[in-house]
Amino acid sequence: QKMYCLGFVVLLSLCPYATSILGHRNTPDPKPPPMCTNITRYPSCDIFCDPTFLTQVLPLLQKEQKTEFSSYDFVIRAAKDDPSVIKQLVQPVTKDMSTFVDHFFWSSGTDVLNTTLPDYYRHIKLASVPDLSDTQIYVWVQQMHNKYEELSFLPINDALCFHPHRYSIVPQKHMFISSGFGLFTPLYFDSLFITMGLLAANMTQTAEMLVHNLVFMSEQSGFIPFGARTFFLDRSGPPILSDIVRLIFEEEGSKNFDLLQATASAIYREWNLYAGVNGSATSVTGRNSVTYQLSTWNLTLNHVATGPRPEEYLDDLQLANSLPLDKRLPFYKQLRMMAQSGWGMSNRWLNVVDDFSTVNIEHIIPVDLNVYLWRLESNVAYFCELAPNLPICVKEKWPQLAKQRQEAIENVLYSAADCQWYDYDTASQQQRKTSYISNFFPLWTSFGNDTADRTNCVTKALANSGLLGPSGAAATATKSNRANTLDYPYIHPGLQMILLHGLNSTKEGRKIGNVLGERWLLSAFQAWNVSDRYYQFYNTDVQGSGMTVLPYIKTWTYTPSIILHMLGNFPLRIDTYGHLNEPAVATVFPLLATGTIVLLSFFLWKDRQKKIAFKKKVGTVFATTASFSQLSQSGHFSPEAIWGKEFPASNNNSINDANEQQPLLGPGSNGLKEKKRIDELGDP
Repeated sequence: QKMYCLGFVVLLSLCPYATSILGHRNTPDPKPPPMCTNITRYPSCDIFCDPTFLTQVLPLLQKEQKTEFSSYDFVIRAAKDDPSVIKQLVQPVTKDMSTFVDHFFWSSGTDVLNTTLPDYYRHIKLASVPDLSDTQIYVWVQQMHNKYEELSFLPINDALCFHPHRYSIVPQKHMFISSGFGLFTPLYFDSLFITMGLLAANMTQTAEMLVHNLVFMSEQSGFIPFGARTFFLDRSGPPILSDIVRLIFEEEGSKNFDLLQATASAIYREWNLYAGVNGSATSVTGRNSVTYQLSTWNLTLNHVATGPRPEEYLDDLQLANSLPLDKRLPFYKQLRMMAQSGWGMSNRWLNVVDDFSTVNIEHIIPVDLNVYLWRLESNVAYFCELAPNLPICVKEKWPQLAKQRQEAIENVLYSAADCQWYDYDTASQQQRKTSYISNFFPLWTSFGNDTADRTNCVTKALANSGLLGPSGAAATATKSNRANTLDYPYIHPGLQMILLHGLNSTKEGRKIGNVLGERWLLSAFQAWNVSDRYYQFYNTDVQGSGMTVLPYIKTWTYTPSIILHMLGNFPLRIDTYGHLNEPAVATVFPLLATGTIVLLSFFLWKDRQKKIAFKKKVGTVFATTASFSQLSQSGHFSPEAIWGKEFPASNNNSINDANEQQPLLGPGSNGLKEKKRIDELGDP
């Protein structure tokens, strides 16, 4: 009878686990409306890119609204009337601009409709997350997963068909996932990290739809624009389409050749944009006196910039006010290049810290761009090996291009003395020897970690670069006194994810990669637990702290996507109490101890003497559990155990400070308190 009772209790205890494992699939909504098919080319940016109109409207709006005003929030509105009519009517307006705007423009977000995803499940299972539906970690994962449903949109295509010039959003082939809550726009570079999260959640169909949107935009514009708005049609983004395609292709078992066929031309257009005859490649002589071709962000696209970026109009205008008039248009072009790089405003592109009048991005050969292009060429070589009938496959072309770029990166950008790769300044004809996270992106290639000795050398250079802190790897080691710049101490989760992929590709790099990944996960968890935010950038010195360029946007979609990807693919541990990097037994042991206590109390409650002895055993079990948990946490999570005395201190605080973090969740580690609580319960 006791065995039957024991079996019944075990089965009963598994019920919550079963519900969380099985999950629930949404019932898909009716088929979305057909896409707008009568637009053969995207409309030009009219009213939202007119410098005269924006100069009259935006300063007055900022003065009247004062707090949390953003140029972006205005340029994503839809006009209620023809743009030419609005331009005429706004000329005499000198006050009450908010009233005028509300009368002639819809509020932001009215040009899209929230929609459902075809392969969305309410509950997902990740390798590093326990299947416990009542833990905060599990709730955190489910909430991140639910963001995809909240941020999936479909443009209002009927209105776009008949009045395209009233809208800044451009038609899409399928629904899209916005890059942030309040952005109502997909951004190209973010798509790589959003795809990683979708694949971790087994949402391959949605990931494919996002790829087809990128291909559709490439067909309409001749390149993939920075984002799906008309004011983004004057720039592109990092060339990462081939990496997105390869992620999906391999996730589906390397059998979806239709995907390769559908994306091949768009991938070639992207390569041609940066490396083709009319691309941004420039000649430079390497250490071996050989002349190589490497690419820059200096693109010439279909649309010529005539003023500040519309989405950052007032900020750009303020930066340019100190410049002579003849210097302003070239300055605005370089601001677009900075945005196109995926970095935005950063001292990486300046000759003098915090002085944007010294921006020099057009003369910089960046390490990361050429790593992206090497991966593009290598990915196409891989695709052509599996599907030689693709229209872009030419025998031996792509392997040869990848080999040439590898030689150029090694002979122009690599410093053997410093064990890292530096940006190259074509104006001064020398390397820019400053620490950036991109200096270590060649680890994300087959040649960057070709030997164990070099990998050891590079990872030690990273450890001593000044980039690392208690919460992860900052984008630069340069501190900035300006707001909203991607400099120390801020972490870009996407750039850090690329670094972690490179580190985790080798045994030597995996040691430091796991530590950095776990530290950032803890910081992201704290930020969510305290403020319910997913920041655009995180503070490497202060766990749980971050910054967004647009302060009213609380969720940047690539952040939860990266977290889901890390939890689903990296060997990181999170137990039910929020501790990071503990052995699995440290999670299971408290559960077994608790189950043992319940069973013993059921069988022994009648015998007074046995019950008293049982209480003493309970205290021993809890104390042992707490000590085991503390030991596993402090021992397994210690950087010294991995790097010894060579593990660096950050600029402000030691990276070891995070080891002293107290448990965030659950009953903590005080077994005596638990024993006292049980003693006070008295007779059951």
